Amino acid sequence: MERLKLVLNFQVKSWCTDQCSFHNYPYIAVSIINGKKFTIENEEQLWDHIMEVYEDCKKSPNGINKYKDLDLAETLPFFACPNLIYDANINEDISKYHYCVASNTSPYSTYGNTTQLWIDKFFTFKRIQDLKENRQIERKTRSLKSKGKPLK
Repeated sequence: MERLKLVLNFQVKSWCTDQCSFHNYPYIAVSIINGKKFTIENEEQLWDHIMEVYEDCKKSPNGINKYKDLDLAETLPFFACPNLIYDANINEDISKYHYCVASNTSPYSTYGNTTQLWIDKFFTFKRIQDLKENRQIERKTRSLKSKGKPLK
């Protein structure tokens, strides 16, 4: 579940301004899996549902869905306030990741001083960023093909 917290926090496009219907427990949501209403009473139930949706996102007609992490993040606004998954420590790591990438620097003085935990987080963020870019390229390619335009 920790990896999913990293993944979801990395992909949140905007945080809630206390105006969504999923902002406080308990709340009623509609399952994107079966279309039925259900009540989410607490954080544990929210993460149970996130895991259920994640398992559903893994499925693909062609086997495993390589974009399952992106798909999960795209479904979140349909049943949860992004503030409910917000984690300040993870968001510090996300800022550190973006800084390291933009400045081409190590988060620690040397690679040898970098913890394995940070290396794992860094590559999780990088994998998600790469998946997002690949999906954009695939969508653009499909769009151009459907319009009969040459690919560049």
